[in-house]
Amino acid sequence: MRSFFLLALPLIGACSPSAYRADADHDVSQILAEKEAERGTNEPQPVRPAQVPPPPAPGEGPVAPEPETRRLKLREALAEAVQGNRNYKSERESVYLSALALTGVRWNLLTPRFRSTIAALMADRNGLEPTTSQSGLVGVDQVLPLGGTLSAQASSSIFQDSNRGVEHPNTISSAASIVWNQPLLRGFGWEVSHEALTQAERDVVYALREFELFRQDFTIQVMASFYNLVRERQILVNSEANLDQLRYLRRQAEALFNIGRQPQLEVLRARQSELQAENDVVDARQAYQSSLDNFKILLGLATDARVDVADESPAFVPVQYDVRSSVETALGNRLELLTARDRLEDQRRAVRIARQALRPDLNLTTAYNVTTDPEPNFGLQSFSSRELTAGLRLDLPLDRRSERNAYRSSLISLDREQRSFDLLRDEVSRGVRETFRRLRRAEATVRIQEEIIQSEERRVRIAEIQFQAGQIPNRDVVEARQRLLDSRNAYVNSLVTYEIARVQLQRDLGLLELDEQGMWRT
Repeated sequence: MRSFFLLALPLIGACSPSAYRADADHDVSQILAEKEAERGTNEPQPVRPAQVPPPPAPGEGPVAPEPETRRLKLREALAEAVQGNRNYKSERESVYLSALALTGVRWNLLTPRFRSTIAALMADRNGLEPTTSQSGLVGVDQVLPLGGTLSAQASSSIFQDSNRGVEHPNTISSAASIVWNQPLLRGFGWEVSHEALTQAERDVVYALREFELFRQDFTIQVMASFYNLVRERQILVNSEANLDQLRYLRRQAEALFNIGRQPQLEVLRARQSELQAENDVVDARQAYQSSLDNFKILLGLATDARVDVADESPAFVPVQYDVRSSVETALGNRLELLTARDRLEDQRRAVRIARQALRPDLNLTTAYNVTTDPEPNFGLQSFSSRELTAGLRLDLPLDRRSERNAYRSSLISLDREQRSFDLLRDEVSRGVRETFRRLRRAEATVRIQEEIIQSEERRVRIAEIQFQAGQIPNRDVVEARQRLLDSRNAYVNSLVTYEIARVQLQRDLGLLELDEQGMWRT
């Protein structure tokens, strides 16, 4: 016995968790080593240096011009995104697939399903002449509205036996039957038997709603990206204009220094401001190009496509909605809430179906069969035998543990669905109020920025007059122009923020209607 335990100790140690872990690591390492060759080369590919095209030789003519950059307006950008965005195509395919699945369910439950079979058999018995038989069958099955099934079929068989003689080697027989099977307790009724059809029909509606919600969110995403590009482009234009002004001020400061009306320190300050403005222009240009590349990908275009956005700033459209009535409108219109309410009804239906599954199985079966006697000719057949049968079959529910668990799970799922629906209602109400607050804040910011721009423009004019008169240093003019630039950029940003909040409010209220190109109807 002792020697047995000594021999078993290595086996026990091999079954420890650490041994299993080491064994798993070993197998994974082997697989990774095998697949490393299939992963691809690790050798870096060389990058070719940028090539500047040489100037045309004399007599060769001018170089062909580059293709013109296409400037997209918002409506055109939305149309491009609808046609080219990859996620948009996937969402549209999801709707198609849900409708495709419905066609299969309808075929299974609503359409008669025809079937046919042709078979041939040859048998060799004890060295005698082989016998052959051919049979054919055609039938149809139909699911009935109350959960029953109706089946009808007809068949014919030809049996050939050379051992029977030359005169009548073939015998033909046929049969036909109609069978009706109807559950009377468990499985009875349209709701149970056609649950797959009901759910598939509703799933298509859910898919359409989800696609419409995706379209709305996608439109807002494209609009936000478009207007952000317009904003960044305006910031770039403002930065370039500010750089031009600072260059002019630097030259002016140098001229005043040359005639002794400005100290050299003001020239150095002007030069420093000019360099900072040049850096701001470089940063703004790089940020704009990066955002433009991201926008091209959003539209489904190649990053080297020669497209740009047009100077199309959003118009300020005032919104006059009452908050309380808006919340009520959203609770009645939001597609998410409609789907959540319908899914709650789906779960109630699932509870009823699970409750019915606890009943006994009581089935009524009726069949009518006719057959013919074997005849040597198909035309000589006559249905000589007829049989009508009817019966009941009762299966007592001695063990319904699985059905019991399914019923209890459906009750829990119903409670969860109810809580999710209540939470969604609260979130919709809160979201509408939050969007209203964001919209009012953006509206106030637009008004304030308009007044700030007017004030900063007056300050710049006064500073330039005082500087030319020698009353203030060049630094005060630079600071005044910088504040004006910042206020203009902030105004464009506030206008874009307001427009996004306004369209988002339409979406939150369930009032955002889109055309086929993704443009909203104002």
